[in-house]
Amino acid sequence: ATPPAPLPEDFAVPKGYEVPDADFHDTFVEDTLRSVGKTIVLTGPPGRGKSTYLSALCDTLADKDIPTARHHYFLSTTERGRDRLNSHVVEESIRSQIKRFHPDVPCQHGSLRALLEAAAAHYKELNKPFVLILDGLDHVWRINAGDKKPLEDVFAQLVPCPANMVLLVGTQPVDDAQLPADLLVAAPKATWKTLPPMSGDAVLSYLRQAVQAGRLSTGLEPAETEQPGAAHE
Repeated sequence: ATPPAPLPEDFAVPKGYEVPDADFHDTFVEDTLRSVGKTIVLTGPPGRGKSTYLSALCDTLADKDIPTARHHYFLSTTERGRDRLNSHVVEESIRSQIKRFHPDVPCQHGSLRALLEAAAAHYKELNKPFVLILDGLDHVWRINAGDKKPLEDVFAQLVPCPANMVLLVGTQPVDDAQLPADLLVAAPKATWKTLPPMSGDAVLSYLRQAVQAGRLSTGLEPAETEQPGAAHE
């Protein structure tokens, strides 16, 4: 039988997207590249755009030619089909990405852990970190009736983080009981980084793009502007 197609993992970045804060983004990228062998957690309240930001971060890393793989535990409300929570499906998704996008990594038929260690070792010879991104951990508890075993099974193979790999995790702030114990040991909540709200510069840049693209009217079209010399009431 033909194996099912791998899960889609592209969380769409809207056209004209601006990172919420350029200084935060620059620092976060640098911290990521310096954190080989470590786990980083990015958090933020619902609706702040954490998943969109992490996808934009993937684009930034791609521009820098940094190798990545990722899995989103939640992609969209309209997605149907294979269970994104199942630990076996998660492992196969990561395996398929490494096979497709990192074909020079020596083939490993053992555990996911062995494959990640091989990928990290391969890129160490090229002086690059290997970045694995797991997003949406907070969805697992809600969707899976309070059972976090799928997370525990996956994180048992990821933690401690392999040498030369960076494990980057995205989750809303949730109780410890909803998260894998291995994650909390590797990255205590005191070390988590919070995605900031949009800065004034980011808002202004977004509005300028919206006006230029015709998606937003300023209400100051030429026919409506006050004529020079007009009498003031």
